[in-house]
Amino acid sequence: MDQDSPNTVHDMYTGTFVFEMRTHIFALVKTLYSYSPEYAFNIFSWLKCGFVDAPMRFLLDVDLEAMNMKRNLSQVKKSENEINENKED
Repeated sequence: MDQDSPNTVHDMYTGTFVFEMRTHIFALVKTLYSYSPEYAFNIFSWLKCGFVDAPMRFLLDVDLEAMNMKRNLSQVKKSENEINENKED
């Protein structure tokens, strides 16, 4: 049975590790190079959503709620006027 010396085994593991790291680094660089425009667009869309769309939606919700409150108040005033007119009769 042939046994490798500890240095040979260590060199095999080191070589395998270095190969795996190089492969992953190369894959990372290639992915960033290939998909950078898409990533940039998605990040821009996310920032736009956070800084423009969300505040605009909040202001729209506030305006809608104010309109709803005014409509409800005008209906209450109409019903109060009808009650007052009925009492006067």
